[in-house]
Amino acid sequence: MADAQVPTMSNKLPETDNLAIGFKKEIILDQKSRNLIESYCQMPSDQVVPHLYAVREKAWKVFPWPCVGMWSFVVPTINTLPQYSSIILRVKEKGQRILDLGCALGQDVRQMIADGVPDHLVYGLELEAGFIDLGYDLFLDRDTLKSEFISADVLEKSGPNPKLAAWDGTIDIIYSGRFLHCFGREDGLVVAMRMTKLLSNRAGSVIVGECLGGKIDREVVAPVGKLHLYSVESFKELWAQAAEGMGVEFKVDVQAHPGSQAHMAHFGEDVVSLVFWVERL
Repeated sequence: MADAQVPTMSNKLPETDNLAIGFKKEIILDQKSRNLIESYCQMPSDQVVPHLYAVREKAWKVFPWPCVGMWSFVVPTINTLPQYSSIILRVKEKGQRILDLGCALGQDVRQMIADGVPDHLVYGLELEAGFIDLGYDLFLDRDTLKSEFISADVLEKSGPNPKLAAWDGTIDIIYSGRFLHCFGREDGLVVAMRMTKLLSNRAGSVIVGECLGGKIDREVVAPVGKLHLYSVESFKELWAQAAEGMGVEFKVDVQAHPGSQAHMAHFGEDVVSLVFWVERL
């Protein structure tokens, strides 16, 4: 998750649905997400929903992000990318390292492992250490998972983080799911440059993912702080600036798709999902 202003709302679970703060009382769980929980955790079907409610209550107390309130923390998104099969092959067959940046409870990490990726090649970075810890509770793998997670502020406002620095230049694929919009424009550039620093120097290393965007570039104020909705054009400009600042070259492919998720509604009718592939040349 991104660093943002602490919301003024109480961490107490709302008693009713409230899309303004991104909270849905009734569970939202598609069949693929249920299958992941059942198969990965070896959990009987009738135990899944009570288990998820218990974890959600704990996660909301850590930080009441919309991804928690709207049940997104149990829904992997990396497997919806058009390049997902090629990403999996790169890790499985070439031994490339992949980082889930802003991994929340690590649902995408577990999805990749369920799809055959060696767990020691999958890494997770998350601001909230409590989310990482709850991920082990969610997926019941605290004693078995070999993936490495670190809790760090990607903006490094308190100075360089030695744990994060240890990963610099070692990551072949960075997955950034619903992350880049969580920052204002200036911080967004800092984040893009920090991601570039993590990326391997080899040509073909890639930053891939999706974020909220808009038909018109603009900033919005949400309960969790200031967000930036990039247009296709301004998203390309972001990465052109990051490349120039870091002395590298990128090929950027970004496409806008309709924003249909309920928690997008209060951002306006022009909200879209930007799906991107930023490849090092």
